[in-house]
Amino acid sequence: MLGASIFTKVLGTEFPGFGSVYLRQTIDFLRPMFVDMDYEATFTVQTINPDKHTAEIGCEIRDRQTGKITTRGMATLMHREKI
Repeated sequence: MLGASIFTKVLGTEFPGFGSVYLRQTIDFLRPMFVDMDYEATFTVQTINPDKHTAEIGCEIRDRQTGKITTRGMATLMHREKI
């Protein structure tokens, strides 16, 4: 869960940022993560609904050394000004 906490940090404070309402998050834990390893998080906008000001954003954490995905999920956010 500590690795997946990067999803809420980025989506709540950086993209789209302050004012975001987190509506839903799915998370699949595919491989173990370790504190002494380097990881890379990727966020991809999958769909946007401008009428409801919502977006579905794919989230992945990848092990930098092996390139394998360790954690994958989908977040649904609402932001009245930015979406």
